Amino acid sequence: MAAMLRAALFDMDDTLIDWRGVQASWSQIDRHYLSNVASWLQDEGIASHIDLDKLGAVFSSRHRAAWQEADNTLVAPHMPQILVDALAAVGIDCGDIDEAELIEAYAWQGVDGCRVFPDVPPALDILTAAGLRLGIVTNASQPMSMRDAELKQHGLLDYFPDCRIAAVETSRLKPHPHIFECALAKLGASARETVFVGDRWTADIEGALGVGMRAVHRDNSEPGLLIEDKWARLHTLRDLPAILDAWYPGWRNGTG
Repeated sequence: MAAMLRAALFDMDDTLIDWRGVQASWSQIDRHYLSNVASWLQDEGIASHIDLDKLGAVFSSRHRAAWQEADNTLVAPHMPQILVDALAAVGIDCGDIDEAELIEAYAWQGVDGCRVFPDVPPALDILTAAGLRLGIVTNASQPMSMRDAELKQHGLLDYFPDCRIAAVETSRLKPHPHIFECALAKLGASARETVFVGDRWTADIEGALGVGMRAVHRDNSEPGLLIEDKWARLHTLRDLPAILDAWYPGWRNGTG
């Protein structure tokens, strides 16, 4: 008997949120938010002076190195710990600082130039109306509590009440099966009952296929629609319902 469709999981960056309008480098982005941390540390009397240039260079270097290592190990970089280590490297003792306080001081609000793809809300509305459970799985070194600020800012947070997972919280990056399995457990759905939508072939599509999900590749550079048995390719999420119609006839009324 064919499985019914119960849930849909989405990658976040360049699947739901379009980064193509970002002009700043990651070093510039890091420095902007590190200035928030520096101000907080000074206000709290933890540090009297912070060389922001030095802190920015150390943090960015360590963050890049962690991502380069993760390419081979699939162990997710841990941005808050990298920040603590960078502060220690420039002579600031963070021994008594709670990680949650540091994250709050960082005050992440996303990056200027990001926007929601215009096809995202209409597609999510259709899936929600059909009763599907929706979730996010992102290869982020930041905890989801930080990424939630972006989802809220972009009006997407309420679409994903049950499952929002950042790689750092599972210790593994896509395509490692563990991060997908964590998401399926949160949704209470099996792999056969779930589709995954993402823009990266190896991390998103091969990763999802590897745990038994069907997968939809969002190709932001190539127009067109292709539907195979286990995977599909689209350029706009306006075509996602048609793909689900082909795979799960009756999904719109809960019968397939």
